[in-house]
Amino acid sequence: MIIVLLLYGLAIYGFVTIWVQVIRRTAWWGKLRKQELHLLILLHDSEAYIEWLYRSLDAMSRSTGRPIAITFIDCGSQDQTLRIIQMLTKEDQYITIIDQSQFKQAFPNSIEFNGDRTILIDLRTTMI
Repeated sequence: MIIVLLLYGLAIYGFVTIWVQVIRRTAWWGKLRKQELHLLILLHDSEAYIEWLYRSLDAMSRSTGRPIAITFIDCGSQDQTLRIIQMLTKEDQYITIIDQSQFKQAFPNSIEFNGDRTILIDLRTTMI
């Protein structure tokens, strides 16, 4: 009796393992993982952590294989935030910069989110 239960358990485990591998390797799973993630990041005097944030997001993108596009929205920074972002745009074509007035023109009433692929991150407060 115990041997039969053990064999059934191993058979179920093997079936589930094979099923998961088949699903992970099918085309629809790959398409789901490869959809671009768009980040809208609101900034104000964020020079202390903006480059760290970008490097972390880039590393996440590379490790998961999911491409990201980043739109930095400057809300009147008085420090070196814009200069740092301009340096980052030279090395990454998926970064754009807009100021607060352009953001209000582009999204006057609400942000049109593209399902779960658009995320708004507000970094206008101090991160300490």
